[in-house]
Amino acid sequence: MEGTKVSAAVCSARVGCGCSSPVHQCVLCLETFQKGERLRVLPCRHEFHRECIDRWLLGPEQQFRSRACPMCKADPLQQP
Repeated sequence: MEGTKVSAAVCSARVGCGCSSPVHQCVLCLETFQKGERLRVLPCRHEFHRECIDRWLLGPEQQFRSRACPMCKADPLQQP
């Protein structure tokens, strides 16, 4: 996702990690984040598996929906 303002992260034991996010799974594939998995964090601070959100934002199906975070509908190319 060149040119976008998203960051990468590595999951660090999501279950019981003490973070403020109530969601410990990728809402696109519904799989629980596992320790060591590579995540993508959008400017709105929602986390997804990199492959899932890249396909959501850049895949061929994207032409049929607006480019937005699937959780809050924020444009990932805009500053928060």
